[in-house]
Amino acid sequence: MIDSIEKSTKYILYTLTMTKENELSQYEDKILKLKEKMDQNPDSTVIEHKYFLAKMRYDQLKRTTQELLELDREILYKKRFRQISNLEVS
Repeated sequence: MIDSIEKSTKYILYTLTMTKENELSQYEDKILKLKEKMDQNPDSTVIEHKYFLAKMRYDQLKRTTQELLELDREILYKKRFRQISNLEVS
């Protein structure tokens, strides 16, 4: 039972991580394009505002992705620890 829950959790975690990494890549491109537009049109506050919003979202996505990867490592560590504990008890 625990194994099936772990597999489901790992799959959901993997899917979320891949989605966030994809979104992160899209925001990197968006930031570069907005930066170019800002260089071409330095007086546009609309482009500047869009750039800073995209940058904030990018930073948020980066943190979320890192936290998902950390959670994945933590789950793996706990699983290994439980396996080692089970071997010692046997």
